[in-house]
Amino acid sequence: MHSTLSNPLRLGLRQERVISPQCLVIFGATGDLTHRKLIPALFELFLQRRIPSEFGIVGCARRPWTDNEFREKMKVKLKEKILGNEKKMGTIFKLSFL
Repeated sequence: MHSTLSNPLRLGLRQERVISPQCLVIFGATGDLTHRKLIPALFELFLQRRIPSEFGIVGCARRPWTDNEFREKMKVKLKEKILGNEKKMGTIFKLSFL
């Protein structure tokens, strides 16, 4: 269940603040912390519209994965979180692997 909190300081303001494009680099992206905590938390922030629309995640690790392998493994780990949001995961949640 998601609850939306309103910011009383934003009352009366007409425009939302626009956040510039950003990129997050995760070192050790094939590890347990990434797929158990980081990616689910980032996806939740995305669903709540708390990260910019132009937001990318770059994973770095020693395993020889491709971008597609990384995306697929993260999708498998996020399976219960992305029910009904599979299209959003692919279009806006940009994952790359080095």
